[in-house]
Amino acid sequence: MSEETSVENYRNLGHQKVSGLSSELEHVKKFANIDDDSLTGTVLKMGLALSEGQDFVNSEMKSSGDESGFLEALEDFIQNAEGNIMKDCLLLVIVRDFLIILDKSSKQVRERWQENKFQQPQLFLKLQDNPLH
Repeated sequence: MSEETSVENYRNLGHQKVSGLSSELEHVKKFANIDDDSLTGTVLKMGLALSEGQDFVNSEMKSSGDESGFLEALEDFIQNAEGNIMKDCLLLVIVRDFLIILDKSSKQVRERWQENKFQQPQLFLKLQDNPLH
C-alpha cells in the first residue's frame, strides 16, 4: 500500500467517524431536545413547589416544636432538591448545546469533504509537479 493510499484510507475513516457522530448520538439528541419553554415551565413549577415547601417548613413546622428530626430532614431534602434540579437542568442545557455544535461541525466536515473530494486529484497532481515537495 503506497503512502498516498494509506493517507487517503485514514482520511476516509476519519471522515466516516466524524460525519457519523451525529447519527450515533441520535437517542441522546432526542432526550436533550426538550422544548425550552416546557423545560422552563417545569423548572418554575418545581421551584414554586419547593418554595412553598420551604415556607411551610419555616412557618408551620418550626412552630410545632417537633424534636424528632423530621423538620431537619425535610429542610435537608428541600435544599438538596433545589441543588439537584439546578444541576440537572444545567446538564441538559450543556448536552443540548454540545449536540448543536456537533451537528454543525459534522455538517461542515461533510460539506468540506465533498468539496475536497473533487479537488483531491488536482491537488495531488500539483504536489507531484512541485520539485520542492
